[in-house]
Amino acid sequence: MALNWRPVSNFLGVVKAFVSHGSFADFDVCGRSVFNIMSRRFRSAFTLVELMVVISIIGVLAGLLIPAIQATRQAARRMQCQSNLKQLGLASMNFESAYRHLPGPTMNAHPKTTSYLSDVGLFVNMLPYFEQNALYESINKNVPSNSVPNKSRIEKSPSLLKCPSTLDSELLVNLSDRFSGPSVAGLQAQACDYSGNDGAYIAGKAHFGTIRLRVGSVVKERRLAEVTDGTSNTFLFWESAGDRISFSRKVSFPMNEGASATFTYLIDMNPSSALLSTTRASTKSYLYSWSGFRIGTVVGGAINESNQIGEPFGEHPGIVNFAFTDGSVRSLSESVDSAVVVALATAQNHDVAFGD
Repeated sequence: MALNWRPVSNFLGVVKAFVSHGSFADFDVCGRSVFNIMSRRFRSAFTLVELMVVISIIGVLAGLLIPAIQATRQAARRMQCQSNLKQLGLASMNFESAYRHLPGPTMNAHPKTTSYLSDVGLFVNMLPYFEQNALYESINKNVPSNSVPNKSRIEKSPSLLKCPSTLDSELLVNLSDRFSGPSVAGLQAQACDYSGNDGAYIAGKAHFGTIRLRVGSVVKERRLAEVTDGTSNTFLFWESAGDRISFSRKVSFPMNEGASATFTYLIDMNPSSALLSTTRASTKSYLYSWSGFRIGTVVGGAINESNQIGEPFGEHPGIVNFAFTDGSVRSLSESVDSAVVVALATAQNHDVAFGD
């Protein structure tokens, strides 16, 4: 029969320990140190290797999760922007039902004449149709929207006119209180992130869009029946970021500094009747502020390249959101063919100025 020598070995170990320490107090029956057993049982520190493994796992998880979170946030911002444009489109349809024409900015007379007294911006005219009737009623329409009597009403734009992907829309300062007028100290208004479709300018030709400036009784807003290219094939509004002026994706300036000193606005087929603004204060007041004309033009068919004159320009990666005249909202890639953009910006194929 085989003998188990382990108990004998353990006993000899205890005896050896007793001889060394003079006591059995610190040892169990198997001859193991109680302090060693306790230290092994309650050890709580990580080894360096274990710590490095945990950090590596956390780094891998962060690398996987952060891009996904950013993509989700960007998708949410894009959807909110599309919702804003959808509401502007619906407001325009309600406006059209009430007045039998699409909305637009208005001037009581051509600014070259002595009869010119007032003008009202595109989005100011639309305020009652996106639940801002109280603000609309508080604005004096017998003077320009951007004038001292309306100062406290125009300093902040309605939230509907802000895209969540842009920085805060710039506060434009020292505006003019009439078209092509000088700056007025303390007169300020916020920019916004959307423009109405005034049309396209390409190869020396101007194509009119859906949002027209009414000038007295000479030029009137666009009627829906005049959109002969089809409401589903024609822009109504688009993004045009109001947080800075961008001349390209790599060159941009604050709006107060980068605004052009002049701009020309063609109101009909006759170039001699065009509106000519010759002050930087007027450019900020009428092109960039939410309460000004706020109508933009496609230049050369490119999108996401510049917003100097209200062109399609957004902060969503690779795309710009557009509201169409049928009430739909779609995103177009910045690489879309320029001929397609021009075709979508014009309301009538034959509606061309400076043509042959």
